[in-house]
Amino acid sequence: MKNLWKIALAVLTGTSLLWGQSATGQEDGAVVPVEWYACSFRDGKDMEDLNKVTARFNKWADKNDPGYSAWLMFPNLHSGVEYDFGWLGSWASGADFGKGTDAFNQTDLMSDFMAVIDCSMGHEMASSAVINAPDGPPDNGVVIFAGCTLEEGKNLNDSYAAHKTLSEAMQAMGGKGASWIFYPGLGSNVDFDYWQVLAFKNYTDLGMATDMYTNGGGWKKSAEILEPVVSCGGTSVWDARLVRAGTR
Repeated sequence: MKNLWKIALAVLTGTSLLWGQSATGQEDGAVVPVEWYACSFRDGKDMEDLNKVTARFNKWADKNDPGYSAWLMFPNLHSGVEYDFGWLGSWASGADFGKGTDAFNQTDLMSDFMAVIDCSMGHEMASSAVINAPDGPPDNGVVIFAGCTLEEGKNLNDSYAAHKTLSEAMQAMGGKGASWIFYPGLGSNVDFDYWQVLAFKNYTDLGMATDMYTNGGGWKKSAEILEPVVSCGGTSVWDARLVRAGTR
């Protein structure tokens, strides 16, 4: 999982102690729990088999964990991802996480999933804080992750404010990305301070953001605002497919 998440979002965004480091600078909504599974298909199994299991899971979750959202994340532009896809899930609160997990553990659904996929490469938690996502995450789209390390003498309040400022500047230039910070939590073992996450509805919007950064002066804003506070590196791009949209 360390290699999965060590991925430079600064080029494209200015994008609860239980889950990870306290997000004291976060101000755009509650910090919520998210989870990640690293999974590969078992021999002879494919998306058709997985779709059958997720259909059963969704039917169960509609009644027993209605606030849970999930996406399948397929690596596209990357280096060193050694499994087929990630499962990214989120709840509206820690209480929902606990209640939903207890209910899920009373079912045979995990066995159904594991008959189709092998997720033994990793399962970890993080806490998600919004930088800029007025419409929430896209249903399907493109997601970029980066691992970010604070500069000496800087803290999470400083970095949150810097990402927020740069995100607002990119939005003013016409950027269409949504962005979050994921603070490492239960099960995480990483050598950076947090993940930065950027989502686009499609590659057209991602390409526009790239032009704004490289040719429109975005890199200058990034150097001025972000570099004194935090460094992010190792860009990785994933195709996101919605499994279920939880109620909020």
